[in-house]
Amino acid sequence: MKYYRILLVDDEPHIINMVMRLLDSIENMDLDIYYAYSATDAIDIIKKGRIDLLITDIQMPGMSGLELLQQINRFWSGTKAIVLTAYPEFQYAYEVFQQYAAGYLLKTEEKEIILKTILHTLEVIEQERHASYLSSVQQKTLSLNSDFSDNMHEQMDMLLQETDLLHILGFQTKGNLMLILCAASQPNSQAVSCMPHDFHTSLCHLLRIHFQKMIRHSICYQDSNGYVLFLAQLSDSISAVQTAEGWASGILENIQDILASTGQRLPFLYGTSASLAGVFSLYQSALTRLSNILQDFPASWIFCLDSPAQASNSQSSLVDFLKNYIETHAAEDLSLLRLSEITGYNTSYISWIFHNETGIRLNRYISQKKLDLINSYLTNPSFSINDVIEKTGFNSRRYFNIFIKRETGMIPKEYRASLLRK
Repeated sequence: MKYYRILLVDDEPHIINMVMRLLDSIENMDLDIYYAYSATDAIDIIKKGRIDLLITDIQMPGMSGLELLQQINRFWSGTKAIVLTAYPEFQYAYEVFQQYAAGYLLKTEEKEIILKTILHTLEVIEQERHASYLSSVQQKTLSLNSDFSDNMHEQMDMLLQETDLLHILGFQTKGNLMLILCAASQPNSQAVSCMPHDFHTSLCHLLRIHFQKMIRHSICYQDSNGYVLFLAQLSDSISAVQTAEGWASGILENIQDILASTGQRLPFLYGTSASLAGVFSLYQSALTRLSNILQDFPASWIFCLDSPAQASNSQSSLVDFLKNYIETHAAEDLSLLRLSEITGYNTSYISWIFHNETGIRLNRYISQKKLDLINSYLTNPSFSINDVIEKTGFNSRRYFNIFIKRETGMIPKEYRASLLRK
């Protein structure tokens, strides 16, 4: 099932509600939907992980939608945007398309037209994922892997222990580094026509071109275990805009989506080190963790070594962990981005594995558990609506109202009355 993360931004709750109902009507796609009532709140979400599609208003208090489009291009240059506005002026439309927006729609448009534009944009995203891979494999690859014979892989692994040699290769002694391991296999038979002769070399090139924006220096090669290893020194600028973990996970999700469009399902594991001295121990930890996870998780996933990693390695245990965590933390942040931080696995993977094991979409399960908690307070007349909002962890009455309306079709007062009548 195709996975997309969508962010809705508008200061009018009824517009958010309308778009969410349209998105809920889409079948055969796994949509991870976030919403914000201001561009400032939207930026906080954008910093945590990749956004595939942004649907935003133009005129909002504080930062405008046009400014938001500029900001999101700093974080995720591949994000598509659809602008919903009440203003039909040509100048607005011109400025929007200058920011590479995929669509410009009036809020008064028929819902069918808005939905058609959304579906078309998601289709464009999918097409570009495939085109990105085909483009990258046609370019000249500058991977170290192409320069080393098989008997030199072990020597390269030993290089990770020699900080002086890494320094000679261009790495600085101090400064955050990121190590990525991928258990790359040979291409699936149905995708061979899309693949270059040396798949590992192509994967190294994909890693280089997607991470180049925020790194100072990198090496990439196939290690003695057959894994593709990518070591990069991070630029100082990354900490100024977002966390290294959120950025890396988003980039790796992009790479996974590109590979998936050619039939590949490859797992990635990554972690960070504060200096060259810690690189080899990070590599050893990565090897151990990767070996353990591969036994039970054959599908495509991304795991962060820097996460608390509270969940077990097995698929069923991960689902049990998610169920228990959601039920016991229903009043807290249960966004897929937060669950990714807790478990270590990327959002699209935990969403896929949960649906695969239970037949229920993870977002739907979360919403139901939140509604169960709300019901337990609404059926107690001693609690006011404001009390319920506070106890169930909603940031504002606005967010609470939109949740109740989406889940029940009623405003909170009406919904409470219906519960008390039962």
